[in-house]
Amino acid sequence: MRRHLLSAIFLTGLVGCASTVPGPSQAAPHWDGALGGKRLGVYLMTPRGPFTVAQFECLSQADDVLKDINPALRWTQVDSSSKGVRQLGGWDLDSLGEILLADSAVWRAAPSGGVPALSRSTPALGTATRDALLRVGKAYEVDQILVLRPGLSRNAKDSAKSFRESAWFGLFDPSSGAQLYSLSVPLEGSRSASRSAEADWAREAWKAFARGVKGVRSR
Repeated sequence: MRRHLLSAIFLTGLVGCASTVPGPSQAAPHWDGALGGKRLGVYLMTPRGPFTVAQFECLSQADDVLKDINPALRWTQVDSSSKGVRQLGGWDLDSLGEILLADSAVWRAAPSGGVPALSRSTPALGTATRDALLRVGKAYEVDQILVLRPGLSRNAKDSAKSFRESAWFGLFDPSSGAQLYSLSVPLEGSRSASRSAEADWAREAWKAFARGVKGVRSR
């Protein structure tokens, strides 16, 4: 009887918070929504090659949203143009994205198209994933790594009226190799007089991430 009652309470909680959660998301039981530590690394997970317009907009809009979440936050971009790449000793930074993509545990926690609710879990990441996170964390001297996967869609023209794509965020503690948070959310951006559809989409993606992190804090 007690077990059934607890299950009912848990399900009621999921339904009740579904409207406030931006998409299917996961948070480690011990994570309280603190973002950055001393320093946060932001890694854009994309295929090899030039950025799409939407991917470029994701990076250009990161600062405003991250500072809104934590005004004292110091963050750095984890890419091949940063000085941290020299500390990798020739290790290919693009391998991080490929290793994350191949680890099913990373994606199982917040599946695309799932119910917009928050689950408390700690995915059991593979050894290769944990090793890659530790390597990158040490090289770039960051306490957390925020991975953003913007998706692969590209409008035929930059002046298109709308842009529809899903976004995925993953927050990792490189020292322990733990996945602290993940969020998967479908989004659509619309062209306006002040911004392109891709810029609006990136803005909505970051707003969803901020709302998700603040939602973890409020719980």
